Amino acid sequence: MNAKKLYSHFKQQITLEESAEEIQHLAFRVLEHELGLSNTEILMEKDIGVSNDVLTKLNSIATRLNSHEPLQYILGDEEFMGKRFLVSPAVLIPRPETEELVRLVPVPPPASTDEPPIKILDIGTGSGCIAISLKSLMPQAEVYASDVSDEALAIAKSNVERLEPQVTLLKHDILKDDIPVSELDIIVSNPPYVAQHEKQSMQQHVLDHEPHLALFVPDNDPLIFYKAIAARGKHVLKPGGKVIVEINAQSGENTAAVFETEGYSHISLSKDMIGKDRFVIATWNPA
Repeated sequence: MNAKKLYSHFKQQITLEESAEEIQHLAFRVLEHELGLSNTEILMEKDIGVSNDVLTKLNSIATRLNSHEPLQYILGDEEFMGKRFLVSPAVLIPRPETEELVRLVPVPPPASTDEPPIKILDIGTGSGCIAISLKSLMPQAEVYASDVSDEALAIAKSNVERLEPQVTLLKHDILKDDIPVSELDIIVSNPPYVAQHEKQSMQQHVLDHEPHLALFVPDNDPLIFYKAIAARGKHVLKPGGKVIVEINAQSGENTAAVFETEGYSHISLSKDMIGKDRFVIATWNPA
């Protein structure tokens, strides 16, 4: 069999109501992951040997895709900021807008040996993709990452060990406990922010497979995590320290107001790549 015939066979197994381009992307990604085939090798009809075990596995992947299971969970990884992160249904799938969140974090010039390193905390780290990416961008920084979920921390630990072993993981519930790291320069977070009533407009594969603990907040208190981050954060941030958070596009002004109420200054809303309010940046400057 050649690679292009296998590619065509796999595409035919996928019955999702997606565009032809999306089906092609899925097929290329699966064959690259499972057989190490590049797009060029597939299109050039490279001769390959395919065992019955491989065909059985590909059929299983197609069946799972057809049941709307995300490809990232099937294959067990996803790319983020140029690195490939292990993922499972215990953590959110890293998304492009969260790469934008990472890029909003200011990268200082390399510190001299007599200056203390910049300290960063990622709250609700999930897979660890934000914290690990920041450590890669700022090798001199002290980077901490917290989560309330043991299952998420296990995935984050695997990614830390593979990619940036000097990231420190912490089990912490921002809604209940004081932040266990002090003298922070930056707090960054992509916390849960989807209100319960928004479930009806969400894609089924997200609802059925991604962790609700990391997605949803109560309808009667949709800004609960931002309130906790703002209130607890000001006790551990250095003067001039910043909070940078991903937000619900429907709640930009209200989220910014949370930080204003807590006494933060230089509060700004930033839009994502498609022009939606997606991030709030606030500075802690105590009087």
